[in-house]
Amino acid sequence: MIALVLSIAISVPNVFAQDNIDGESLYKKICTQCHTIGKGKLIGPDLLDVHKRVPSEEWMVPWIQNSQAVVKSGDEYGVKIFEEYNKTVMT
Repeated sequence: MIALVLSIAISVPNVFAQDNIDGESLYKKICTQCHTIGKGKLIGPDLLDVHKRVPSEEWMVPWIQNSQAVVKSGDEYGVKIFEEYNKTVMT
């Protein structure tokens, strides 16, 4: 599961100018402000077993890259998560 989150984090475009940044570093710099892995909700949901809660693993890439586009598209699960977390916009 952690490998999945890290591999998705690597695919997020234009986050850092460095081309060789690894997924774990990217996760620590961007995601840990709002997410935990196995320690419960923070600002956003706990990412432990997130792949079991979302519609599909493929769904997570556009969500991570631009969650607001997913919400604005009317995606049912995206809107549910956005509402559940007090309409907090993922940076």
